[in-house]
Amino acid sequence: MITHIKAVKNQALVIVLPAYDGEWSSQYVTAPAGLDSEVSADKGAFADCTNELTEVGSSGVCTLDLTAGEMNADLIAVKFTSTTTGVNFPLVVIHTYTEPLTAARTELASIPTRESGVLTKIDAIFAYILKKKDVNKTTGKETMYQADGSTPLGQASAADDGTTFTRDDIV
Repeated sequence: MITHIKAVKNQALVIVLPAYDGEWSSQYVTAPAGLDSEVSADKGAFADCTNELTEVGSSGVCTLDLTAGEMNADLIAVKFTSTTTGVNFPLVVIHTYTEPLTAARTELASIPTRESGVLTKIDAIFAYILKKKDVNKTTGKETMYQADGSTPLGQASAADDGTTFTRDDIV
């Protein structure tokens, strides 16, 4: 059995999974002994995890804390074993991604500015993205406003005759 996870690259992650009986049924095995956790990064050899799999109480449900360093790969596989006979754990496959906003903030920090104290680079982008707009349902005209919500930036028309939909650019 394989469990797939998407997670943020270079960010610690807690994995939660059950200790199945030998038949992979819905019966969880409580108190599995001799737990071992190994991680493989980007198809490399498996190595011991910094932390080990730990059962939550006597529930048959276990957790593993992966460190940010162990999450520093695009593809991560984590396998688990127990010295208790008949205990199975799913293989965990993690596909990581870089959080877009974090990457965008990092890239924006390198853009030089002429003035300081007016708007930060990220504030300027959010002001652009969050422009307000209003659509008059009778005329089909769409008006885009500045962040203050009252100063018009431009207007466009849209029409639909039942066959063709047309829309102007906002000018």
